[in-house]
Amino acid sequence: MVRITSFLSAFLGLTLFLGLSTVASAAADDLVQQAQEKLQAGDAEQAYELLVAEEAEYAGNIAFDYWLGMAGVRAGEYGRASFALERVIAEQPNHAAARLELAAAYVALNQTEPAAQQLDQLETMDPPPKAADRIAELEKAVGRRQEQTERAKQLFFVTLTGGHDNNVGTEPDDTPANIAGISSTSAPFLDAQLGGTRLFNVTPSQKVGVSGQLYTRRHDSGDANEGGSDDPGRFDRDVGMLTMNWISDLDGRRELEIGAEGSIFRLDGEDYYNRAGLYGTWRDWISDALDYDVTLRGNDFSFDVDSNDYFLWSLSSTLKYQVRPRWRLNLNFRVEREDANEDRVGGDARGLMLGFGSRYALASRHVLTGSLNYERTDYSDKYPGIFQGTPGAPGEDRSDDRYKVNLGHEWYPSNNWRVRTQVRYADQESTLDLFSYDRTSGSVSITRYF
Repeated sequence: MVRITSFLSAFLGLTLFLGLSTVASAAADDLVQQAQEKLQAGDAEQAYELLVAEEAEYAGNIAFDYWLGMAGVRAGEYGRASFALERVIAEQPNHAAARLELAAAYVALNQTEPAAQQLDQLETMDPPPKAADRIAELEKAVGRRQEQTERAKQLFFVTLTGGHDNNVGTEPDDTPANIAGISSTSAPFLDAQLGGTRLFNVTPSQKVGVSGQLYTRRHDSGDANEGGSDDPGRFDRDVGMLTMNWISDLDGRRELEIGAEGSIFRLDGEDYYNRAGLYGTWRDWISDALDYDVTLRGNDFSFDVDSNDYFLWSLSSTLKYQVRPRWRLNLNFRVEREDANEDRVGGDARGLMLGFGSRYALASRHVLTGSLNYERTDYSDKYPGIFQGTPGAPGEDRSDDRYKVNLGHEWYPSNNWRVRTQVRYADQESTLDLFSYDRTSGSVSITRYF
């Protein structure tokens, strides 16, 4: 009797399980059919949203996972799509259609090695002509991405820029009384920049690199300089920068970078300051559309005039959001602290920056850029009366508020060339009139990549 009861219980349990499985399979089939209809109507995003909302319930169903992956690839949700398609192949290694979609997802995610592996497998499955054409297109894309990856490891560039600046020395809007010889200098300028980056693979997940830049700017100030003298070299600058870094890819989504950096700055042909420091950066790709980085930096600024020396600490972060395939938004934040030489006028300083940026691709070779930044700097010590135009007057606190706007257009006539047009505006309002100014500049640059 006990055996009969156990048998009946097992039989009823199996029957119930099969019944529930049939119901679940039918529900998944119904969802797949609805998604197929939306895909046929050209609405990939709706098809993807319909399926991804039920992924927790039906993940593991071969048909459901395949169509979720296909819809994700069509909707641009490549990361989520790749997970679903990997589940299909784990259960059915010979599912050629799933491998094809997975290869497309990997290409979009710039995972060239896994994409190449999927395409190699597809070549052994005797794909039909229509699939073969798409495989060939993906193979070309993989080849291009691999070439771009190699170029990124060893990138050199030369940039030439011409433009005009209406306030080269950021001179004050209104010169305080009793302070002579200060006047705004409006002048055309020419820039030349030479830079390069080289990365070396230490292990599959670690790299070391070195990068450097040489930069020079020349102004033609004519006779608009201080005292009416003809000094076309006023505010000319020469800069050399060098960075060495170590990068570790922790898990494909998170990355740690540590580096040392330094620069030399010369103004009007004479030494102005040297900079040397260390930094560390944490990067996290939260999703295909959202990532952020956080950087802690410490730099020592050593000026030709020792009393101007200071050590700069800064903590900055950038949040990037891909709103659409063609549109990206950036949010930037930075706090900083200048620990100054005890003889520096104004003493230590504290700074804050908040910024917003955007890049929008009008077409494959044309990009619009824009940014809006707010910066605040407060100094710890009072400024002597001479900075107010009244020697002997009581000292006054200094705080600066800066607003910066940048609009630009980038044109890429080919993979090796870029033409950039920019207009910049800056306005600083200070509690001391001597440090209040506004500045507008425009430029056109041409860059050649090697």
